[in-house]
Amino acid sequence: MWNKIISWTIVLFTFFSLDAQPFTYSGYVYGANNQGISNVAVNLYGRRVDPYEVTFPTYSTAAAYNAGTVIPSSDDVTHGPFNIGFTFTFFGNNYTQFYVGSNGWIGFSANQTTGYTAAYIPNAGSPRNVIMADWEDLFPGSANIYYTTIGTAPNRKLVVSFNSVPHYGCRSNLHTFQFVLTETSNTIDINYLSKPLCTGNNSTAGLVNIDNTNVVPVGGRNASAWSTSNSSVRFTPSPAETVFTLKGTYLTNASGYYNIVPNLDAQSFVFEVRLETIPITSYTITDARAPLMILLNNTTMNSKLWYQMDINGDTKITVSDSYNIYGRISGRFTSWFSPNYRIFTPAQWSAINVGTTDLRVLYPGVQSMTITPVNGGSTNFHVIRTGITN
Repeated sequence: MWNKIISWTIVLFTFFSLDAQPFTYSGYVYGANNQGISNVAVNLYGRRVDPYEVTFPTYSTAAAYNAGTVIPSSDDVTHGPFNIGFTFTFFGNNYTQFYVGSNGWIGFSANQTTGYTAAYIPNAGSPRNVIMADWEDLFPGSANIYYTTIGTAPNRKLVVSFNSVPHYGCRSNLHTFQFVLTETSNTIDINYLSKPLCTGNNSTAGLVNIDNTNVVPVGGRNASAWSTSNSSVRFTPSPAETVFTLKGTYLTNASGYYNIVPNLDAQSFVFEVRLETIPITSYTITDARAPLMILLNNTTMNSKLWYQMDINGDTKITVSDSYNIYGRISGRFTSWFSPNYRIFTPAQWSAINVGTTDLRVLYPGVQSMTITPVNGGSTNFHVIRTGITN
């Protein structure tokens, strides 16, 4: 027991030093006055690079959790091989037998690690060629693991169930879940009746291929603290995606802050963050008067004012610019000079923010901006809206 505690401490220290596994990203959208703009849609696009699609179907069970042949077990052991009952394809390889790891996984190769501390996958110390439902320090006994093959060809199912398995460090926590491998479609379902959390212990759910070069984690369940009940996860063989699709839209708050938390694992996707549409608030009398006040007060121009107040783009601030904003407010003008807004990178904004000349030729801005994010990172977008004084 003492050796196990020491080993836990060493391994936990190693894994906790890793970056966050679920994809996250954040930042601000600022206006010309360096204040945040609210209700701006920041879109996350993703392209899955793994050969499995992860979905969350309605919870169900393929067989009772105590159905079939019992596998007597104990602490930190593997069992097998056992016959699947049909040929199952996993990461492109065909198998007719499987193995069971007492710490919450099944696999297709002998001599896998019996490690009991969940690691972030991919990881050199994790078991390989496995399906992980709940890789952590479980403590099954003589009648907690069962397997059975049900149905008829070509739609048979292998069902491997962990039934009321205690956690080594939290003996009253009982883990009940099952693996379901389906013939022909080669889909994998994991059904969770109860997966509690043992405080201070992480767990991992996902797939690892035969040489650890390809993994498919479940978002939010990769060496992290999680629990679930009456839920299912499905892995469906599917070619990697070739195009980016919208994975979520996140609106900025009153401070202009956006926070992207899509519950997708950074290991399984390539992402893009796109700012594509900026809301234009109603123009006000203050906006319309601004060009006139610049003229009357002989205001010294700065770079931001050229972007904001030269409405008609004639490189001058005149009464005509005020006239155009008044016309927009009154409804006389239904069209508007282009662009309505310009988006800038932080580097461009640094020059514009302190500039005193018309920089529009040098930094024309864009109407949509795409960045390639680094997991856990942050990017600020800077926007100047035509005719808006703040």
